[in-house]
Amino acid sequence: MLAHPFIIALLLSQFAVATIIVYAAWKGIYALRYWSDSSFTSLQLTLEREHYLLGAIVQTAMVAQLAGLGLFVWLINNYLPHLVRGAMCGAGVLSANQYGYLLLYVKMATPPLYVLYLLLQYLDNQAPDYPLTPFKYYLLLPTAAAVAVETWLMWMYSYRLEPDVIVTCCSANFLVSQPSYANFLSVGKLLQPALWTWGLIGALLIAADWQKPFLPTWVHSLLILVFVGLSIYTLKYFFVKYIYGVPSHLCLFDLFLAHHHYIGYLIFALYYILIISTMLIVITPFVIKKTRLTNAAHLQTWANIRLVALLLSMLIPLAYRTTWWHGIL
Repeated sequence: MLAHPFIIALLLSQFAVATIIVYAAWKGIYALRYWSDSSFTSLQLTLEREHYLLGAIVQTAMVAQLAGLGLFVWLINNYLPHLVRGAMCGAGVLSANQYGYLLLYVKMATPPLYVLYLLLQYLDNQAPDYPLTPFKYYLLLPTAAAVAVETWLMWMYSYRLEPDVIVTCCSANFLVSQPSYANFLSVGKLLQPALWTWGLIGALLIAADWQKPFLPTWVHSLLILVFVGLSIYTLKYFFVKYIYGVPSHLCLFDLFLAHHHYIGYLIFALYYILIISTMLIVITPFVIKKTRLTNAAHLQTWANIRLVALLLSMLIPLAYRTTWWHGIL
């Protein structure tokens, strides 16, 4: 499978990004040792010049990684199913070997790190003494480790992807061979409490963002994470039935296909906005203190963006449920 152009392009971009970010992290270790924003030595001036150039390159690499997540979802949903026998969507493609789902999970976990670095990079360049540089490099170390793991997983997944091996997909994966714990999660007594908890937490978060915040920041952040987890769970085991119009089809990958209007991209983008906006609100006081920039206070506008994302992330699935005209699935 390494000979196909889309896979080659994805692998080349991944290796290029990994090389840039790992090299930047290595330079960051050196910079952390000698960086002093109050110093005017030749070493400090050299570090600042290197930082400015390297930061611009890393910024481009991280934007490419964010775009690469969307490209990867499109690849496994629209391109590879035509090459892997038995696959109808990403579920079959990723199950073709043991590296598929691991690669997807790592790719899904890293975008908040990229966005946080991009924000720190932007604000750091606004200040003359680069006060956020050490913190960017601290953030870059786990990011580089995650990108290295992602690159290895992508290589192993692509290398072990055999088009002649017949895979199972969708109904076979989610119904016929569904393990007992998945049956327990998708039916029975857990789904209804999850739906009520999802609705109650969502209403509480909307109320907290609508008026002057009355929840402690750490409580609000924790509830956002719980809400996103419950949103994905209820989407998979309840709301997709009304989006697809099929009570037995619980595959989330079809949400990213054209005949469902690519609604999955919007829904999961809203989940990312919820997490990222919460991260930005949490670090706002620290950024203001370090940079002494008044425009850093404008990060509070993320609270309004979070509110809109919260409303849409609830209204879109509920709209499919309430407008379903064939009755209850």
